[in-house]
Amino acid sequence: GIEIGAIIVADFDLLVAWKNGSTYGVDKIDYTAKYDFAYVETMILNPEKRNVSKTLGQVSAYYNSLPASTGITFSYSVNGGAYVAMTSVTNTVLSEIFAKLRVPNVGSLQIKMAFTTSSNSTPVIEGIDVTLE
Repeated sequence: GIEIGAIIVADFDLLVAWKNGSTYGVDKIDYTAKYDFAYVETMILNPEKRNVSKTLGQVSAYYNSLPASTGITFSYSVNGGAYVAMTSVTNTVLSEIFAKLRVPNVGSLQIKMAFTTSSNSTPVIEGIDVTLE
């Protein structure tokens, strides 16, 4: 139920402004504490082509580190709908976790990546790629 309002980088610190009901605050991120199922959600991808029907083909996350018992899961939201989970595969040769699928009639698209942690270990992501046809 916590809403993130802003994220600011100050030197090596990450400051996060948040709201929980009528309570507000700003916290400095503690890099020693990892939160299971924390997630990153994109803004709408390719908003300039919102009026063009597309097909979602693949979502990839490229990792620098994928410690034992950690992982990444993907889901997508098309045209403002509910998020739908994707089944992913790990390619250790390219250090990539990807999900291939064919989702037609995409106007607007958002991607969510959720992280599974193990103790104080978590995946380290270098970048993501989304293929639209």
